[in-house]
Amino acid sequence: MAATDATTSKIQWPRGRYRLTQKAYMPPGPGQFEEVCEAGREIVYGGCPGAHMEPLDDAARKAVAMRDDRRPATVQSVTDGEVVQHAAAAEYQRPLAATARQADPAPGSVDIPADWKTRSWQFRKSLAAKLTSDPIRDADDAAAAIEAEIERRIADDDPGPADNEI
Repeated sequence: MAATDATTSKIQWPRGRYRLTQKAYMPPGPGQFEEVCEAGREIVYGGCPGAHMEPLDDAARKAVAMRDDRRPATVQSVTDGEVVQHAAAAEYQRPLAATARQADPAPGSVDIPADWKTRSWQFRKSLAAKLTSDPIRDADDAAAAIEAEIERRIADDDPGPADNEI
């Protein structure tokens, strides 16, 4: 389990070297300001490593293992205005590595609601991510991916001019 500081109860993450597997906005090294770091860039990081960070040294591998071992024993919820502390659901007790995202369904099997344009940005981003492997960076990317899938479905359903001729 991760080492903790007795006064703050915060995890003390080892500082390790990582290679980014995708573009990220983060500090590339200790004491540096956040910036856009391209995929493939090597960085030094002393926090909880994300899934987009490939460990390059023993300290980084230790931090990844610490991240994967975290299991909340309890969670809080609000019921009728009262905060209730209870045992964490089983899916939150598994290591993070075990809850990795399942393979997405085929884009054609994903339901696109008629009102998708009026839904929240988060909903549209999630929907778009199921429809394409391209990165969804903003609302325009999400809309473009959803509209491209709708157009593809329309084209697939259209028998085309050759099939209409008898």
